[in-house]
Amino acid sequence: MGLARQDGYFPVMPTNVLEYVEVGLQVSIAKLTAILVRLTLEPTSESPEIKKENLNKMEIELAIARHNDAFRIRIIEKGELTTFTCPDCHRAVT
Repeated sequence: MGLARQDGYFPVMPTNVLEYVEVGLQVSIAKLTAILVRLTLEPTSESPEIKKENLNKMEIELAIARHNDAFRIRIIEKGELTTFTCPDCHRAVT
């Protein structure tokens, strides 16, 4: 399948992906939805191996999702402070 270079709002995006990422499948945007739906219905061939470090990060993400206020569970201690803030709530992004 070929990739239509003019698909999407910014044609340079698929070009950059092809330059920097090993691509397993190239399709036009018109065909993408049907392919994604089909892929979600297919069973996986193997269970992915998840590193312990990534499992710990997933647990943190789940804890954040379970609580309405992540600062109450001391999430600020899990990372390094940055100067970036959320454009919606203006809280610091860690």
